[in-house]
Amino acid sequence: MAASSPPAPRDLTVLIVGQGSREHALAWKLVQSPAVSRIFALPGNGGTEEAAKTENFAHIRARDYAAIVSFAKENGVGLVVAGPDDAVVDGIDDYFRGSGIHCFAPNRAAAEIEGSKAYSKRFMRRHGIPAAEGESFEHYSEARKFIKDSERQRFVIKASGLAAGKGVALAADQKEALEALDDIRVYKKFGREAGDHVVVEELLDGDEISVHTFCDAHTHKTLAAGQDHKRA
Repeated sequence: MAASSPPAPRDLTVLIVGQGSREHALAWKLVQSPAVSRIFALPGNGGTEEAAKTENFAHIRARDYAAIVSFAKENGVGLVVAGPDDAVVDGIDDYFRGSGIHCFAPNRAAAEIEGSKAYSKRFMRRHGIPAAEGESFEHYSEARKFIKDSERQRFVIKASGLAAGKGVALAADQKEALEALDDIRVYKKFGREAGDHVVVEELLDGDEISVHTFCDAHTHKTLAAGQDHKRA
């Protein structure tokens, strides 16, 4: 006789970290679970404030992770959901390791593939994962020379670090590619850290599809495909 599954948790208190529309959507969905009795949004926004079972707490800085862990312990939080990319890349999961509180996020080492396009480029090349041809550059002069010496005309120029989903430029020719490079490296359009490294790739035509898979190192669950609209 097969062993029965463990009972679903009840009266679960959830802490959502972040203040954007993503966190509003997470709160909206989480309140629909009968297992969830209370949600804290830190710092939250107008949308999370109106969600049932949800209370905003804006008195802790979003990236003060030691304070967030203390808050979670003091308020009986059983699950932390990290919304923003920067919290994930900062390693919020590592702060909660050993606390007895589950955190829905990869650890800092695993999050590097999201936090650095230069790192992810090297990772894909090392493991034979198909990707657009291109190179990553730390020095502005080398990136500029690569573009000017290239035989291709159409480029994708990417700020390597986090840029709130805005750090990608699609260049129709070398002139636009050089202008995009200047925006990232010289004028720091997407922030100083995001533009420390730049990735220059060939521009691939076609529909963009994103497939997300959740994995806990033992099992995995793949969601339906989604689509981004970079130009929008």
